[in-house]
Amino acid sequence: MVVDELSDGWDLDFFDHIGQHRPGAGSAESGIVVVGADGRVGFSNDRFREIHALPRHLMLVGLDYGAMAQNLADHVHRLGLVGDAGAFCRTCFPEADEAGEGARLFESAAMRIEAEVTSIAAGGFVLVHRVLQDREQLRRIEAIERRFADVMEAFADWYWETDADHRFVYVGNPVGEHTLLRVDEFVGLRRWEVPGAVEPPEAPFWLNHRRTLDRREAFRDFRYARRVENDAIAHFSIDGKPVFNRAGAFIGYRGVGREISHLVEMERRVAESDRRFRDIIEGSLQGVMVHVDGRIVFANPKMAEILGYENHEELLELASIHELFWPEERSRLEGYRQARLMGEPAPEEYELRAMRRDGSMIWVENRARTIEWEGRLAVQATIYDITERKKAWRDLERAEQRLAGILDIAPEAIMSVDEASRIRIFNKGAQRLFGYAEEEMLGQRVERLMPGRFRGLHEKRMAEFARSDIVSRPMNLRGEIIGLRRDGAEFPAEASISKLKLDGHWLFNVTIQDITERKRAQADLIAAREAAEAANRAKSEFLWNMSHELRTPLNAIIGFAELIGGEMFGPVGQERYVDYARDIHVSGQHLLALINEILDLSRIEAGVVELHEEAVDVAAELDGAVRMLEPRARRERKTVRVAVPRDLPRVRADARMLRQIFINLISNAVQYSEDGGEIRIGAGRTDGARMAITVADDGVGIPEEDMERIFRPFARASQVASKENQGYGLGLPLARKFCDLHRIALDIDSTVGVGTTVRLEVPSDRVL
Repeated sequence: MVVDELSDGWDLDFFDHIGQHRPGAGSAESGIVVVGADGRVGFSNDRFREIHALPRHLMLVGLDYGAMAQNLADHVHRLGLVGDAGAFCRTCFPEADEAGEGARLFESAAMRIEAEVTSIAAGGFVLVHRVLQDREQLRRIEAIERRFADVMEAFADWYWETDADHRFVYVGNPVGEHTLLRVDEFVGLRRWEVPGAVEPPEAPFWLNHRRTLDRREAFRDFRYARRVENDAIAHFSIDGKPVFNRAGAFIGYRGVGREISHLVEMERRVAESDRRFRDIIEGSLQGVMVHVDGRIVFANPKMAEILGYENHEELLELASIHELFWPEERSRLEGYRQARLMGEPAPEEYELRAMRRDGSMIWVENRARTIEWEGRLAVQATIYDITERKKAWRDLERAEQRLAGILDIAPEAIMSVDEASRIRIFNKGAQRLFGYAEEEMLGQRVERLMPGRFRGLHEKRMAEFARSDIVSRPMNLRGEIIGLRRDGAEFPAEASISKLKLDGHWLFNVTIQDITERKRAQADLIAAREAAEAANRAKSEFLWNMSHELRTPLNAIIGFAELIGGEMFGPVGQERYVDYARDIHVSGQHLLALINEILDLSRIEAGVVELHEEAVDVAAELDGAVRMLEPRARRERKTVRVAVPRDLPRVRADARMLRQIFINLISNAVQYSEDGGEIRIGAGRTDGARMAITVADDGVGIPEEDMERIFRPFARASQVASKENQGYGLGLPLARKFCDLHRIALDIDSTVGVGTTVRLEVPSDRVL
């Protein structure tokens, strides 16, 4: 039972009451509702919802019982399942004081529900709804039952079933055996325990039968006798076959019985006069014939049917019995016949190829014995057509061969291990992996293939796995293990295990792979990655140091160029030199900015950067970046539009880094916009208390294939790689690094020929 809803505080002892309401004949699993002493629903199961087509989100627990009943009645009425909601409510939802009055039946065109109320000792009651089959289905079942009853009446007196312990669990229409006990008194007894048996339970007669049952074999015409009324002896004949569930586990026997007292008496009276007929007719459900000196003197109709003749008289016209069998079989059969006539041993049961009248071949099983026929020695043959069985065996053999071939060519080691940890299958992959031949390992314990230090833990885990509910998963446990080769060498392995229950016993299937090379490759990969990381750190440290070394002389050059260009110590004398000094100053500033960006990237990659966080005015920083870049935009006839609300909150960030992010993004937008273009800058709060900042342009755009490339240092989009004076490809990588340090998301949406929009999203915990 799947529990759908259970109110807090309920004592789970109420399941004892629920257990009384198992599904009955003609019903599916019961729908159950438990109502407490306060009149409110405390529990309902999934089946109750299914019966009434309730949606999963609709809660029943906590509802008043009366209100729930009325709501459900209205619900099924709206769905068209019932016509009269009131009648449905009154019938299917009895009150607590109606407990014990038995089940009520509600019928409509769409459903038939049986409702019953049972009291709970602690207060409250259990309501059970059972869905019965629809009328058409019931009519079909009744028709099947009538046909079954007719067949039973024609061929048997009663039908019986036993459990796995051979105790009766059902006896139907016991015409013969009811003469001493009622039907219900059979239940729980074994056949040899039923009072009145002529033979005691310990007699060999019963012991042989019990051994047949223990071997799970079908049996036919098992006869026994019981003393019945007036001390008379009644004889019975029983047919039975074992029954197995879907998992292959034995669950009992099922069969029929006949009262054959009259037959036993008849057999006794006609034993002598009818001996010849009895010898021939024995096994008459199959083909039967008698031949004397190779000539057929008797054949039953079934024999003619098996061999393709219109009637059995045609068989009597054959010159020799050998005409019924394949040419290659005839010498063997003649040898058997001669041996029987001479009193020498000859097989009584064997398979051979027979020839039908149309010349086609079939496989038959022949049971032969020597009898007397009209004073002469003869051979009686009982023929079974086993063509289909042989075909099935051939198909099975081919399937087994294919499976064996698959196991042999599989590169993995595959083993099957029984409950005693003994190896039953050891394929070629396992032989190659462990170095043992198959015959060396079959029957050996699997622990032989692992180091001693792991064997105790392995046995414990196998026992836990066997007890677990995981039964039929193809691969249900994976993990790295250590294998032990024949030469004593250990190796890392990866194994999978599954279990399957066959004939009541677990079979564990294990697949093993040697992962030595994989482990070695992983170790090499880790070492290579660590070496690459070390090289990258060394590169970053080198660039950092070089940037420091370059900045000192560069600052001096910029300073001297500024002094000369401004003629701080008097006229230079040549105007051209002044222009040169100003060019040196501009170029130096550009180079210094580049070095600063390289230095920032190097510090981040070297892991030495620190955030100096403070409350930063985003609007002010955006305004400052725009003022810095606006002169350049005007020179190139580009418009910068800013839409930032006055009440934009501050954010917790490193002011220098945030300012650099804005400068880099706006600088890129100005750089890659066409002359006369427009740059749009916006900022504002988003859902979830985050802040979004956007920089958009109507420039050349970025191709999709360049989206990852543009975030690599010194890389640029192919659309602008050929343009002059378009930067060194450090702006976006540096902006991304600074954003990552602040956990600020940076996304780019770009279309070639339309423009690019860069969106920054500041997390809510940084918005003040």
